[in-house]
Amino acid sequence: MRQKIFMHRIGLPIAFASLALLLLVISTQAQSETQPVTIHTACSGNCVADSNFIHSEMSDSSARETYHRWYSTYYNLTDCSQSAWQTDILFLLDVIGDAVGSPGGTTMQCWQGLVAQAANCSKSCSDYFISDARYAPNVEVTLVSAGPGSMEVLLDNESNIGNLPELEPNAYSRRFPLYSTLQRDNGTQLLFNSTEINSLSYPNWITRGGYEDCVTSYGADTDRCKLLEYFNIPSVYSLTISSFDGALYDLSDQVYNLSDANGSFSQDGYIRLLSDGDSITIKRGPYSGFAWVKTHDISNNSHSQYAFPWDASDHDVTIQNEECTAWFFCGGNRNETDTYVFATRGPAEKILPGTYTVVTTADIPHEKDLSNNTVSYSYESEEVGNYQTQTDESQNEQETIIPLSDLPIIDLTGPGEYTNSVSDAMPGIMYRLVIPENISFMFLQTVTLEGLGAELFTNQGSIPVPDFPTYNNGEYNHQDFSSLEWPGGLAITDPPPGEMYIFIAPLQDGANSYRLNLEWTLHDPNSNQTEDEPTLTEIEPNNSAQTANLWDISLPFAGQIARWDDKDFIRLDFAASGIYTYTLSDLGKDLKAKLTLVKKIHDNSSLTLEDANASVPGEEVSLTFDASAGETFYLKISAIGMSSDTNNQPYRLDLTGYIPDPYESNDEKKNATPWDLSTPIDGYFWDQASGNNDYYAITAPVTIEDSRVVFTVTNPSPDLHIRISLMSSNGNSLSHTQFTEKGQPATLSAALDAYQTYFLKLEARDDETSLQPYQLSASYAGSESTDGEGPLLPIESHPVRIHGRVYRQSGILQIPLREVEIYVQVDRQPALLLDTTRGFGTYNETVYLSQGQTLQIWAMKDGIAFDPTIETWMVDDKKTHQTNFNAVEDMELYDDGLATSEEEVTPTSQKTTNTPIPLENQESLNINGSVWRLFADSEPAGVGAAQLLLTVNGISQPVVYSMIDGTYSIQVTNLQIGDQLSLRAENPEDVFEPSSYDWVVEAGVENYVYDFFSLWGNDGSIQEAGQNHLYGRVTDSSGQGIAGLIIILKIGDADGLQLLGPTDANGFYEATVNLPSRTMITLWVEGSGYIPSHAQFFHAYASENQELNFSALPTTTQ
Repeated sequence: MRQKIFMHRIGLPIAFASLALLLLVISTQAQSETQPVTIHTACSGNCVADSNFIHSEMSDSSARETYHRWYSTYYNLTDCSQSAWQTDILFLLDVIGDAVGSPGGTTMQCWQGLVAQAANCSKSCSDYFISDARYAPNVEVTLVSAGPGSMEVLLDNESNIGNLPELEPNAYSRRFPLYSTLQRDNGTQLLFNSTEINSLSYPNWITRGGYEDCVTSYGADTDRCKLLEYFNIPSVYSLTISSFDGALYDLSDQVYNLSDANGSFSQDGYIRLLSDGDSITIKRGPYSGFAWVKTHDISNNSHSQYAFPWDASDHDVTIQNEECTAWFFCGGNRNETDTYVFATRGPAEKILPGTYTVVTTADIPHEKDLSNNTVSYSYESEEVGNYQTQTDESQNEQETIIPLSDLPIIDLTGPGEYTNSVSDAMPGIMYRLVIPENISFMFLQTVTLEGLGAELFTNQGSIPVPDFPTYNNGEYNHQDFSSLEWPGGLAITDPPPGEMYIFIAPLQDGANSYRLNLEWTLHDPNSNQTEDEPTLTEIEPNNSAQTANLWDISLPFAGQIARWDDKDFIRLDFAASGIYTYTLSDLGKDLKAKLTLVKKIHDNSSLTLEDANASVPGEEVSLTFDASAGETFYLKISAIGMSSDTNNQPYRLDLTGYIPDPYESNDEKKNATPWDLSTPIDGYFWDQASGNNDYYAITAPVTIEDSRVVFTVTNPSPDLHIRISLMSSNGNSLSHTQFTEKGQPATLSAALDAYQTYFLKLEARDDETSLQPYQLSASYAGSESTDGEGPLLPIESHPVRIHGRVYRQSGILQIPLREVEIYVQVDRQPALLLDTTRGFGTYNETVYLSQGQTLQIWAMKDGIAFDPTIETWMVDDKKTHQTNFNAVEDMELYDDGLATSEEEVTPTSQKTTNTPIPLENQESLNINGSVWRLFADSEPAGVGAAQLLLTVNGISQPVVYSMIDGTYSIQVTNLQIGDQLSLRAENPEDVFEPSSYDWVVEAGVENYVYDFFSLWGNDGSIQEAGQNHLYGRVTDSSGQGIAGLIIILKIGDADGLQLLGPTDANGFYEATVNLPSRTMITLWVEGSGYIPSHAQFFHAYASENQELNFSALPTTTQ
């Protein structure tokens, strides 16, 4: 099979035949061009694919028979037919990459057979006389035509069939990049095109009619044929690559500023942007060109490159270099980037003279022979603009190609079938169609009768792509591709009336003939809408993930499948984690529908996760899957049964089921759900799309005489086999249970080190799923006091976990609300901020209460009212209390019957206010921060269960414990201006720095952020980072910046002071300073009357990026 692909549509064929097995991009070290380049795992994976599917050493009939026998016996009898195989053919490579790994989603019988086969393949590859070249492609790159500005290359994985064994291709190529560079004289090779080529097959029984035979005998929607579909892809690609004029032009007078540039347009033909933020702006004018971006990923020590075109003919063009190298700003995404900018189209007088060389290379990492992977050609600058196509045959033997403007135009009279041929002297066939005003839908299809296939372009009012075979976006309205095996089709909704030109171009020279099928549907003249034509939600085109329709899931989605090959993509952005069910209903009577869940990998590739098919036309289809908050998936609606003469089959898509699962996505250890053990936690074994485990992070409790903690999973579905695993904080496995019998609970007990972090992993065997929730609980003999390791508590008080969710109901969905403040009041004590909701709308805090006390709890967020307004609970002996709040109305709709702004507001008045109203002369403030452990050779880690000890005027306040990630939050009320505060952190295994933070309560200062650091047993020789970024703003009482102020910086107890500033016209200051490690830093504004009067932070060792703001007090306050 052959396909011709132009640079602007690379990736289109893969939409018709996706090769999930062999699309892996593999990195390898460069090797000599005269030697094969091989990768052991790639050879072994190719061998396993050959052994199961291709059988290259057999005749076609024997290979076909062997495959069908394998499918009917081994594939089905060993449960290889489970969904894990059907939806992810990459299992073959996974086996090779980790042959001793756990058996994933298939049964041990299936995997045992594959692992044994993988071992044999591994040995076969290693023992081959050219190591690991036993199974590999041999792609050849051929220059079909070439000249200044344009070239056509042929990529094939079949030319060496029948060659020596060490050169004969016997594996798919996998995805690889094709790079094209332009070089002037002996200058730099400038990358102007980087095209990702999808995998090339090599001739085998599947591509020689085996797949079509399977479809004829068993049906395209059977798993038997779906497996073969992945392999039924072309072995040859042809593509045209454009570099505009193919020469370099002097842009020196065409740019606004060259101060950021390195190099010379007039001398080199290009400039380089080397630093982050460096940019160049090209003025509007007759120039086009490319930007070549080279990136060094410092974090992963890898290199990448790509090129993109720019065009200044209509507007100015700005190109900016972007990189990030500082670890404290970029974290794990540090990179160094250089951007080369050059023009390859412009006025003739600006062309740079010289000899130009174009090189195109297929960069294939696993290949039998690299010597035929590169082609090149050269020409002189004088030839630019006078290019005539060259081929390997004599120029005189070619016929003159008729330009598109001279092609005869064939007028179409309306719907029908039109057959025509293309001679060698013709670039294609040009049609003209006059579209009347009442057309609601039109369908064009090119059927190849002779030749490899065709490309179709349409344009309204004038001929499309006038400079064909070179063309650009904007020269046509629609484009479609078809081949001998795939007729394609172009659906156009509500085409504008008037002349439409249709151009059909063959994919190769020689004899070519085609039949153009044209159909259209008229608007109903009697009404704007009928029962058979519902109001559609869908907007065409939406036949790919890139053009998918957005959808408000609170309303039905109405669409139609226009033709049998039409596909509708709908984008789903999930705000809440849970298990979702979507249903197709109200289907057209001739539509046998398929609903597919798709995940987009990158711009040109996606992965099918799950699907559901109707068994008869008109039957409803439902698909259930899990999704996590923040994830994006796509639903694809298509037809698996619909006659070719049937049009516009309607459907309706609804969200028909939703089960909240707020702790997802916790299918990896890094996303583990924090759990404090005080109350059971619920979850679901339904992780087909996101993962197949549930992880929970715990801090080990103090137990009597270090007794064991018992973890139990109860209420599993009767169909599930479940297992519990316990892991240390670094992920090492400590113990695990065996998989239970179906429906039986699981129990694991372990002696844990108090205050240490552990992880629990819950899993169901073989990816079993259930909509029935399980419950995870813990039991242990806790200590009544900590015997010096913690605060002594009154006998009558006990810890109570106050938790719940805050959400807004939308249909059957509960959309979580974050940053909602949760307040509590115990008896007649002052109200306290308990917690602020997180990403899933959850809050969770433990307080000490006594039986008989009254607790009131309410939620607050600006402009929102909640139900319940306030909940009152009489404290009993329970260790947990849950209250959920539903956002019911905006505040402006909820004023009737509430206290006015002049009335005294208390928690019992049931008025939702923005903040608790303090008592007269009372000040309240919030203290937040983190407690860290610092390590010499790894990243810092938060310390859970550390004690935060606060004193007010020397009087100790209730102890607060840090969360599992080390964060803490304290709210203090009943304060007076001038009160002395001191805060310190303690933990049995740590000594924290600083020893304490000490400060005085000031009017107008409500928030403080203080971090503590533990050196965790090292000698203190933590590497220091040099420069520290300090910045901020000083404003007056109205929020306007104050200019000309000096900021004073003091390091520890040193007598010397540093002066920062002065502030600019808007009140901003910024400085980069060296700070010694493990030192308290204090800043203040020179002069009096500013708050805070002093700002402080502890500089541990890492480079700081600190924002410190100050404000002038009102005159009356001063």
